[in-house]
Amino acid sequence: MRSVTCGRKYSKRSYAKKSNAYPLLRDPEDDNLCLKMENRNVSDCEYLHQNSNGETTVQSPNNLEGILETHDMGSTLASQSNAALREPTKVKNGGIFKYLGGPAVGDAESNLSEALCCYEEARKALGGLPSNSAELQSIMKKKGWVCNELGRNRLGRKELNKAEFAFADAIKAFREVSDHTNIILINCNLGHGRRALAEEMVSKIDSLKTHAIFRTAYNHALETAKLKYSESLKYYGAAKVELNAFVEEAAGPELNNLRTEVYTQFAHTYLRLGMLLAREDISVEVYEAGVLGDVHVDSTSPSGRKSRKESRKHEISANAAIREALSLYESLGELRKQEAAYAYFQLACYQRDCCLKFLEPDHKKSSLSKGESTIVQRVKQYAALAERNLQKAMDFYGPKTHPTMYLTILIERSALSLSLSSPLHSNAMLESALSYMLEGRYVSETDLDSSKTDHSEVLAKFWSQLQMLLKKMLAVALAARVNKSPVSQPPSISNRCGDAEKLRELYKISLKSTKLSQLDDMHSLWTS
Repeated sequence: MRSVTCGRKYSKRSYAKKSNAYPLLRDPEDDNLCLKMENRNVSDCEYLHQNSNGETTVQSPNNLEGILETHDMGSTLASQSNAALREPTKVKNGGIFKYLGGPAVGDAESNLSEALCCYEEARKALGGLPSNSAELQSIMKKKGWVCNELGRNRLGRKELNKAEFAFADAIKAFREVSDHTNIILINCNLGHGRRALAEEMVSKIDSLKTHAIFRTAYNHALETAKLKYSESLKYYGAAKVELNAFVEEAAGPELNNLRTEVYTQFAHTYLRLGMLLAREDISVEVYEAGVLGDVHVDSTSPSGRKSRKESRKHEISANAAIREALSLYESLGELRKQEAAYAYFQLACYQRDCCLKFLEPDHKKSSLSKGESTIVQRVKQYAALAERNLQKAMDFYGPKTHPTMYLTILIERSALSLSLSSPLHSNAMLESALSYMLEGRYVSETDLDSSKTDHSEVLAKFWSQLQMLLKKMLAVALAARVNKSPVSQPPSISNRCGDAEKLRELYKISLKSTKLSQLDDMHSLWTS
């Protein structure tokens, strides 16, 4: 049986190949933006439609007629009812006859609520049958579908609390027939919704942050984003818990596809949250575990035991959130190798920021009691971590396959070395920074032109970084020539950093260069 819930179409195809509602993370060469997730309107969901064979199919919003199709007996009754409605007879008001007046036009909430009452009455009528009977299971699945549609419609009207109660009832109905697939997907859909709300707040933060007059609005947007991300993780965590219960009963491609979807969306949310925490230099409390049905229905887990884990929280930092995303991506192997590489890049950027923070004047003053050697040690520690993770990202983002991300990583590595050269009094750092930039010669203009992104901004940043670096190196070389310090350089330090004439020529070339192919000539000059 194909199980579909609000906003997601589930099939036996791999989610790695098809995920319409929330695209996978991609680098700029693939989807124009590394981490842009489509915030699909919840009202654009597809419908669950269960036919007479008990199979669940998909109906578009434009094909709503006939959705409430029943089994053969129900079809016969519906036909007879329609014939009766055409006759000018008086409709009775009591019992089941009150539903013979036909559906209310344009009132989905009323019609779905009436359908829910009908299925509940049918369930009571079959109360004497065993719970595993086909008739009773069919009714419970249809009841779950109606509850899901009620939740979907309420989401469309921004009635989030009422929607969650409907989704909780849907989960309860699906759980009675052990329909783990729909339980998992409903939780994922709720996770999608909360994450979309968080992204909406994040999009407002940058503009609000720049103006002091909007400080209150900025704080509100930030706190809302943190809360919605936390709630999104709670729902994805509930899907993961249900998935673990599913493992005990099923195996095969269906389970693998579900696992890929849940783990991927869980990781996406952790990564987005980690990026926000890193940018704002904050932490947040997240739920340790939770199941939607536990919160609103019976406070019981899938096994029937009482669960209080949904109320337990723990604080999480940017480092922990990104690492959690990285762990989830890597658990999926080759399917999410690209996403893992991007997580390594984001982790490196966070560690770079931590490294540079220790060099800020305010931080130096507050750390005087700890000693300067301790500060330098921490700087080197974070720099080494950032360098290692940038290299891991570069292992995937090659100059031929992902030229834009390759250049972006080179810029970050060079910028970090340049930033550390002065406080660490290291000419070797300057030379490393230039070496990273000259590795851009491995990128061809053809590869850039064939990529799916506008690379002009990255190229402009690349040449600006190279010019700034060469200007700095030239200034250091000229100052060293004037001062002529009697203390000789250590043997490990290359004398090329002191070659002012060579650096002057390189700087002139960089000012005129517009093509990456010119980096070959610059590299030959530098290494000659």
